[in-house]
Amino acid sequence: MAPNILVMGASGHVGKELVNRLAHTGNHVRAAVHDPLKLNTLFDYPGIETVTFNFDDQKSIQSALQGITSLFLILPALQHLSSFLNNFLTAASSASSLKHIGFLSITGSDDPKAPKLAQWFNQAECQIRDSSIPYTILRSNCLMQHLFQYLQPDSAIIYLPADGGKVSFVDARDIAAVAADLFMPGANHLGKIYNLTGPQTYSMYQVADILSRVSGLRIGYVESSKENATIALKGKIEEWRLDYLLDYIQYLFSGAGAIVTSTIEQIAKIEPISFVDFARDYAQTVRSIVAHQV
Repeated sequence: MAPNILVMGASGHVGKELVNRLAHTGNHVRAAVHDPLKLNTLFDYPGIETVTFNFDDQKSIQSALQGITSLFLILPALQHLSSFLNNFLTAASSASSLKHIGFLSITGSDDPKAPKLAQWFNQAECQIRDSSIPYTILRSNCLMQHLFQYLQPDSAIIYLPADGGKVSFVDARDIAAVAADLFMPGANHLGKIYNLTGPQTYSMYQVADILSRVSGLRIGYVESSKENATIALKGKIEEWRLDYLLDYIQYLFSGAGAIVTSTIEQIAKIEPISFVDFARDYAQTVRSIVAHQV
């Protein structure tokens, strides 16, 4: 049977988990990735169809959409997000089989005072809502898995402008569980917007302490200005991304990221993964980043 669900952006944390979950529950899924080198290492189940595409190439997008009835769309957090989405919607408008788009957005996309990253996602949400295709939007708080990009391998320290605040970090596996439910038979999520968070808020000091205790390493956190965090992360994250990422982190820790919802329990019927359990599951990842301490 041909795949009927397409996950666009399947190589990321949520995309990979969603493809595997859909395949595990018997769905016929097609995974689309931008980098073909990742195709052979991403997925756990046989029978998953994989395709490559280019965000700027409508022909590759149309090919990926061929015969698809449901699409889950994960776009890169870039200034060009809106133009990328426009290419998808243009291609989707000619795909008569497509009946549902799920879109992964972020916390704060509905806040006019949020920084530019959230505004880019707000524009994308508006484009989807204004299209003729039924939609469901998931607004995710900061992923637990994203914290690793800020961990310094040489010093085992995280430098971020968190300003002493707390965030309800959410596990990508829980986001994928909710996303998979959107496509279950009898699901009623069309036209809905859901805010997804972890079960508890944590400060960065608590994050560092939990990672330390679980990994057996000395993970530290240093409260930093945006300028000092930029210096610390130079060479680890592209400089052109740092400005908007750190602005968004400051925004989340100023209070916007402290909300806790029960949406994951209500939709996916699971208990959200705590940060302690996440740290246990990813302890070896932490050790591999800070390998010199082992």
